[in-house]
Amino acid sequence: MATSKRESVLVALHDRLRFALLPVGPDFERNVAWPKAVRREGMVILRDGDPGEPDYTMSPMTWHWQHRAELEVFIQKGSGREAAFDALLIAIGAAIEQDRTLGGAVEWCEPEAPQPSDIPVEAGLELRAVTLGVWLHYDTTDPLQ
Repeated sequence: MATSKRESVLVALHDRLRFALLPVGPDFERNVAWPKAVRREGMVILRDGDPGEPDYTMSPMTWHWQHRAELEVFIQKGSGREAAFDALLIAIGAAIEQDRTLGGAVEWCEPEAPQPSDIPVEAGLELRAVTLGVWLHYDTTDPLQ
């Protein structure tokens, strides 16, 4: 079964980040429910996001996507957590900067600035979280790809 370009791009981003974040140690998932608990090393969830409305050219027919995926980054609040959170964001940025084409899967990959929030959860544990948009620029020859 063939994989769509969209899925190939998302898998390339997932694999790039998962591999790059191994030394930092967070859990890394794709499209899972929000966590009720997070390990000290944190958690990153890749959301497929929105491919948006493409531009296109007619000859040959090509769709030009600016797909916005999202990363949700979580870490427990507490002593020393701000430094760990900052290190996790720096590792994500460095992973993308090392290969902005994600091994040739996209023409360009660009993260947005993080949007922070504090999330109260059950049992009084508080999480520090950010949503981080990641723009994926790629072309397809079929709008369903």
